[in-house]
Amino acid sequence: MTNISIIIPVYNEELNLIIFFDRLEKILRILENKELSYEVIINDNDSSDNSWETIRQASLKSNFTAHRFARNYGFQASLMFGLKKSKGEKVIILQSDLQDPPEEILRLVEEHERTKCPVILAVPSSRTDRFRIRNMRKLFYMLLDLVSEYKVIKNAQDFYLIT
Repeated sequence: MTNISIIIPVYNEELNLIIFFDRLEKILRILENKELSYEVIINDNDSSDNSWETIRQASLKSNFTAHRFARNYGFQASLMFGLKKSKGEKVIILQSDLQDPPEEILRLVEEHERTKCPVILAVPSSRTDRFRIRNMRKLFYMLLDLVSEYKVIKNAQDFYLIT
């Protein structure tokens, strides 16, 4: 049985992928040392750069499962496809743009083992957004808090673990 499925949607990330895969492979070796089995599912949304070739080469070397869509169906469709294909007890969503450090996978897994919560969100401790973006984000969360009946977790991104 697979312990962890890591789903990685990709669109035009060729400049990041070599560094991303290098960092991810180090984390995967740590998971192996902890005797945790894993699968890596990479979905390319019909990138127009050389992302697919980089993914294909990495999948040959590291036994990742790679899919290339006939067109860009979008981020959410890529996630849903990955979720349907995944076999892991835990699923981690990770983007390849290095906005979310692959090294945080270990903390997500440890937090899940400690708390047994069905969803573990990764929320950045700091952001480097420009003044305008930072203020737009604050306004967005204020408005979202006003209209939502649920507590909104500020700055939560698409980097999380679910069971």
